[in-house]
Amino acid sequence: MNDELKENLRSMLSGNAPQLFGSYGGGTWLGILFVVIIFSALLFFGYKLYKSIKDKEKKRQEKKKSKQMKKKK
Repeated sequence: MNDELKENLRSMLSGNAPQLFGSYGGGTWLGILFVVIIFSALLFFGYKLYKSIKDKEKKRQEKKKSKQMKKKK
């Protein structure tokens, strides 16, 4: 391992996390923005999946209820 990699590992273990993008302070904001965008995308698709599952369950219950009503007649 070269010295730069060893130094990065040492700083990470000591609690000084290196900046994600670039060596400027703006790189940290870019990293935070990247994480927020990824989290938002996961949250959005998770909500869509949850809503889809709930809608399918609701339709199945309505179909079952309709079938029971027809059976009673």
